[in-house]
Amino acid sequence: PPRSTLFPYTTLFRSGLLAQFEVRLKPPASDPGATNRGTVLIRYNSTSAFGSVCDDGWDLSDANVACRMLGFSYAHSLPLS
Repeated sequence: PPRSTLFPYTTLFRSGLLAQFEVRLKPPASDPGATNRGTVLIRYNSTSAFGSVCDDGWDLSDANVACRMLGFSYAHSLPLS
């Protein structure tokens, strides 16, 4: 199964609503058994579907945050689509 982390705290959206979110790593199709690389997915609240994160403007610092959220120490590289 994909590596997944539920964050039990809430975050404030621009609309003023509070929500929980979950981060998941979807392995690449070329290596479905991978546990340490793939597409970052986010789900807001437990009722929504997972969606991919747009990589526009992302850099290695953003990738490092996502990796730490998933329990990794750091991002090794940042391939963009």
